[in-house]
Order: sequence, then structure tokens, then C-alpha cells
Amino acid sequence: MEGKKVLVADDEPFAQNLLKMLYGVLKVECIVVSNGKEALEEYQKSSNFVHILMDIHMPLMDGYDVTVLN
Repeated sequence: MEGKKVLVADDEPFAQNLLKMLYGVLKVECIVVSNGKEALEEYQKSSNFVHILMDIHMPLMDGYDVTVLN
């Protein structure tokens, strides 16, 4: 998966850091955002993510709302 990109949307710093570390081992670029609104903005900028990991309970806009909008 080297050279690929993932989007992680999670408001918990521990989960963000853990996923960045795990994807870093795989040499995958990990874009981390803290809420669904930011996730939607990142996806609209560049939709070439191989994975999108979305927390379902986040401030401003949760994972369910983001998924329905796309």
C-alpha cells in the first residue's frame, strides 16, 4: 500500500495517533481530521483515498451524516 492515502476522521487524539502510527508503518499517507465537516472538505478536495475511517460520534457532523451526504 506504499504511496497510497487514507482519510481518518476521529475526534479522539489517542485514536488519531494510533492510526497515524499504524498507517505510517505501511508507508501510507494518513490525513487526520477531527470531525465530519472537515472529513467532507478533505474528501471534496481529493477523493482518491484507498480507505476512509469514520468515527460515528463526532462534533459538528458525525460519520453517519457525512456518509449520507455522499
